[in-house]
Amino acid sequence: ELFTPLDFHYEYKVIVTNKRESAKAVLLFHHGRGSQEGLFAEAKQHAGLDIIPCRRLEGNQMFTLCSMMAHNLSRELQMRSAHPI
Repeated sequence: ELFTPLDFHYEYKVIVTNKRESAKAVLLFHHGRGSQEGLFAEAKQHAGLDIIPCRRLEGNQMFTLCSMMAHNLSRELQMRSAHPI
C-alpha cells in the first residue's frame, strides 16, 4: 500500500509550488499558512463564525468581535481552571 506508513520515525510531506524561493522559505510559508487556517477553522467551529447573521457590515463586524472575545474569554478560563500536570 502506497500510503501505509512503514517507518514511524519520520514524517514526510510533499509541497508543490511555483514560488522561486528556497525550500526552507517555502516550508516556513506553508507551515505559517497551515497555522493560520487552523485558527480560522477553530473560530468557525467554536465561535460560531461559520454564519453571517446580518446584512450590514457593521453588524457582522460587531458579531465577529463579540464572538471572538467570548471564545477567547472562555478559553482563558478553561486554561486557568485546568489542574497543572
